[in-house]
Amino acid sequence: MKKKKDERMSHFKRKNKKLKNEKDEPVTINVGIMRYVEEESILKPQRGKSLPIRLPKTADSEEVLKLAVAKQSLHNGNEIIHSSVKSYKLLYPDGTEVKQLKESDEALVYKDTKPFNRLTLYLCGSSEYLDY
Repeated sequence: MKKKKDERMSHFKRKNKKLKNEKDEPVTINVGIMRYVEEESILKPQRGKSLPIRLPKTADSEEVLKLAVAKQSLHNGNEIIHSSVKSYKLLYPDGTEVKQLKESDEALVYKDTKPFNRLTLYLCGSSEYLDY
């Protein structure tokens, strides 16, 4: 009886799964384009211009800005120029500038409400941001 039990169990061995290092795990966020509308004198996000970007959890706002400008320039080359990273600002949906991204214990969170994978950050030209 014992022999049969061992024989059956030999078919159901578990494979060792590698433990993932959570700090190296990439996070996907969306980055869109925001423009200044003179008639309404507000910054408005452009529809259909948001793209996903994969970055490490430990990324700072400068790294996110570089990756966002690079990706947007590939897809929307007539609106975003890749060579001029310093002429763009990274904004939250409410129009405030992203100064630093902090990593909490659970995940990247915006104003303690949304995780970053559910959040869309926006690129805006520095001159348009100053007009606002």
